[in-house]
Amino acid sequence: MKQRKWGITLLAGVAAVLLSGCTIKAERSEDPVIVTVWNYYNGAQKERFDGLVQEFNDTLGQEENIIVEAISKG
Repeated sequence: MKQRKWGITLLAGVAAVLLSGCTIKAERSEDPVIVTVWNYYNGAQKERFDGLVQEFNDTLGQEENIIVEAISKG
């Protein structure tokens, strides 16, 4: 369970870092922010990472209108 929370925190941190450069203060758009993460995971690592991405998308991502897409190049 701790590992899952750590993974969600990591993904939230990545999203925060990527979005921190946005300094324009505008009304919230209806269009989601889409973040594409390329990785070289395969096998069990890919399954675990994809699970964390899905969990993020279903929780915080849905609340904040952010979609993370994981693309494995492995």
